[in-house]
Amino acid sequence: MSKINFSETKSLVEFFGQISATDLQVCQSKRTGGLYVVFKCADGTEQNAMLAKSITAIDANNAADLQVSWIEGTTETGNPLEGFMVHPTGERKVVSTFSLADLTAKVGAIG
Repeated sequence: MSKINFSETKSLVEFFGQISATDLQVCQSKRTGGLYVVFKCADGTEQNAMLAKSITAIDANNAADLQVSWIEGTTETGNPLEGFMVHPTGERKVVSTFSLADLTAKVGAIG
């Protein structure tokens, strides 16, 4: 079972500015066939990032719906994983809500 923590999440546009990137390339690994992202920076350096499996291209049509996060954890096979990842903007679905006011209304003041 994989356990991955996401942090430093920002929009793709914000990440471009943070690292002074001028463009990016979606590349395919010759070894694994997996896709990854190479950000080309203004100073001539490159910043690599993993690419979520659900993304096959990055262009003007989907860039606004993408985020970049620093991820740390382990894969399903137990291998360590660390680095930036480009991924879709996360959405959460609230399935239940509970508050301290709900609890105190039911059982009285706590403490």
